[in-house]
Amino acid sequence: MEIPIFYGVIGENPKEWTNQVEKYLSKIGIKDDKRIFKIAKTHLLGNALQWFENEGMCITDWDKNEIKWLNLKFRIIDRYSSDNRS
Repeated sequence: MEIPIFYGVIGENPKEWTNQVEKYLSKIGIKDDKRIFKIAKTHLLGNALQWFENEGMCITDWDKNEIKWLNLKFRIIDRYSSDNRS
């Protein structure tokens, strides 16, 4: 089992991806929110990486926010849910 890459394309399920991230990292003993955030963002490619670099990095509260992973998780789910794609 490993963390899959999330590309942010139609057909991917952002909830499933975030659940897999959490499940895998918990299984190997990583539970610190900031570490999860750092590891998860390395598994973004394509549209998802472009979104993170363009919009995500402009989010001013990343460095101040103590709950980085949850913030990223909910933003990815919101951005890439099939209901929110145009």
